[in-house]
Amino acid sequence: ALWLGAAGVLLLIAFPFRERRAGSPVVDFALLKRRAFFGGASIIALQNMAMYPLLFQLPVFFDRVRGLGARPMGQALLALTLAMMVSSVAGGRLAERLGARAQTLLGSLVALAGLYWFSNFEAVHAPSDVIPGMLLMGLGVGMTSPPAQAASMSTVGPEQSGMAGGIVSTMRYIGGVAGA
Repeated sequence: ALWLGAAGVLLLIAFPFRERRAGSPVVDFALLKRRAFFGGASIIALQNMAMYPLLFQLPVFFDRVRGLGARPMGQALLALTLAMMVSSVAGGRLAERLGARAQTLLGSLVALAGLYWFSNFEAVHAPSDVIPGMLLMGLGVGMTSPPAQAASMSTVGPEQSGMAGGIVSTMRYIGGVAGA
């Protein structure tokens, strides 16, 4: 298993070098040099890095440590999902008033407050104890993702939009995998 991990790291390091010399690269790493593109994609990655551990570890915590079933935790996770849905829609309208940067900052602070809610697991005894944190995380991520993604995508022309969207999605999943 160790050799497999080492091979994966070597391939990850070699990939950008190979892509820079390719005539028609799969990933144009020059996009990452654009500040707004890199910033938006990085914010999305960092949020997923914070959110995915909650999605993976909280159900296990409540099942194995607290001895509760899956249903109560599913209801608590629903709070995160609903908050993300509502704030994503409302966030689009709010970004028009506040501006993308201000909303991204505000949403990130709300998400951090939600993450802080989970800093004391000794006080968590039931899924209802995590619902406020889930709501804050969902509101923050929902508020931040649309303007962060729009900021990234606004830096590219139509001919690069597919590649740029792929990079942003990849950053999202890299953040999630790193967090989990």
